[in-house]
Amino acid sequence: MSPGSPTVPTATPDYGELALVMSGGGARAAYQVGLLRFLARRYPDLNLPILTGVSAGAVNAVHLAQHHGTFTQAVDELSNLWGELSTDRVFRVDTAALTGNMARTGLRLASGGLFQPGEFRSMVNTAPLRVFLNEAFAAVDGKVTGVDYNLHRGTLRAIAISATSYTPGQSTVWVQGRDIVGWERPMRRSVNTDLSVEHVMSSTALPLFFPAVRVGNEWFGDGGIRMTAPLSPALHLGAKKIITISTRYARTPAEASQHEIEGYPPPAQVLGVLYNAVFLDLIDQDVIRLNMMNRVLGRLPPDQREGLRIVD
Repeated sequence: MSPGSPTVPTATPDYGELALVMSGGGARAAYQVGLLRFLARRYPDLNLPILTGVSAGAVNAVHLAQHHGTFTQAVDELSNLWGELSTDRVFRVDTAALTGNMARTGLRLASGGLFQPGEFRSMVNTAPLRVFLNEAFAAVDGKVTGVDYNLHRGTLRAIAISATSYTPGQSTVWVQGRDIVGWERPMRRSVNTDLSVEHVMSSTALPLFFPAVRVGNEWFGDGGIRMTAPLSPALHLGAKKIITISTRYARTPAEASQHEIEGYPPPAQVLGVLYNAVFLDLIDQDVIRLNMMNRVLGRLPPDQREGLRIVD
């Protein structure tokens, strides 16, 4: 397994051992659909009993988890959804909405917070995205009922999507599955629940640009903010083999050493590097750590691994 080049299964996996992990990256999550289409053509009967997603990857994961058809049918429909997605279906693009939000943000920043033009929540209004997801998931009163259907018929073991709670400031992994044992680590926790559109909205809520989403008594934002171990949910859910799709282009050493700008870095460049570090780089680093752990475990006899397992 390597970043950007997921391990492709060579045989039908045993129930519960194969997981698909999808990271965020905004519109770049559409790249994940390209690999899924390849898998669907190569392995039309592929079963993915464990699905996890963060941010835009959560949209893809929930779609696959709730679809009633075959893997190929689910991927084809997901491809169509991304093909239909446009800016106006993500946030309001009318002049009044955009200029109003920009003006309030600018006035607050320019005045050092002295000018309070109403409560500031985000740069854009994402009400259209909520409507789009309700339609895409065939949600019933906001609940993604297709997940429960697939759990009962045995094609799905568990799905997990991650968000960041602004209230205690920790990563929350929402899990819907069968016979799931929860976990809690420093700044990370799992919560068993029935997934809804609001859970997906919270996982995709890019800080400052998208509004935080209230789930229960807490406010949540993009799952990539605090997700320091993107492969962790799949491992906790029992995965023995993982397909992970990174949306980051793996540059060669020569490409990485090239200067992208000349002179003092503009704010857009600084912001881009910051967002890449938070939302795109972590899954690649987690894959490297997992491969290192696999090599260490491979040198130990099975009876000395203290419950740890090799994950392909």
